[in-house]
Amino acid sequence: SETYERTAQTVWHVQTGGKAVPGLLNLCQFSGSATEIVNKRGPSANDKPIPYDQIAIGSMGNLGTNGVRYNLLPNDRDFDITPTVANLPFYTFSVSGQKFLSYFEVFVRMPDPAGTANYTGSGFSRDYGHAYWCLSSDAPMNALVQQLKAAGLNTNAVSQFNVQEGYGPVGSSMTFVLADLDFEAPGQVYVSSGGNTNRIYQIGFNGLLTGLNWAQYLSDHPGTYGARYHNCAEELESLGALVGVPLPNTRYPEVLGHQLPPNN
Repeated sequence: SETYERTAQTVWHVQTGGKAVPGLLNLCQFSGSATEIVNKRGPSANDKPIPYDQIAIGSMGNLGTNGVRYNLLPNDRDFDITPTVANLPFYTFSVSGQKFLSYFEVFVRMPDPAGTANYTGSGFSRDYGHAYWCLSSDAPMNALVQQLKAAGLNTNAVSQFNVQEGYGPVGSSMTFVLADLDFEAPGQVYVSSGGNTNRIYQIGFNGLLTGLNWAQYLSDHPGTYGARYHNCAEELESLGALVGVPLPNTRYPEVLGHQLPPNN
């Protein structure tokens, strides 16, 4: 008689890194495969590929039918991602992983750019300019759509992804002019460019989804633009609060540009 006893020869771990922003949740992609060893004495030509959705990646959960799964994992942690197959004693496996970073970029078009000699700090309440944003990520578009859907958010929000855009009145280019602070007009979200000052903040993937959903809602329901009470700086501040990046509380883009916190 023959008795065989086998144990795993390899344990796989992933270290999520990112000590500069501890605890931040990022989207991670895992893929893998496994092959059943039919002959208990060792691999042979009769070994069988195991369906992806029967393979669990540590405690992350099972792969999808395409051999991929996504998980939100915090920075600066260690996770066991050893592939396992339930009720199957003999198999070989492989696994790989990738972390995707997400970003909130802020732009400000300013009459007196930060650091210029002609900025004195006086008179900026009448200098206007324009403030706008860009939400982006290293994650692939199909993962973005999947995660928006899983979170119960508007999948049309992918149209707000990796686009420089801001809030303003219909038909306005928001150039450097002395603003009529009582000006009101129908609002819109539109593509922007040409900022003098910008910052890039790393944000969590859940913040990215929330921000994209908010930007889509604002695009669908822009309301009335008001230079004094509902303008580009106010909407940018609202977006920053949603994605986890506090911005200066001001309705003046000029002031916002000079007071932006440094990149994280």
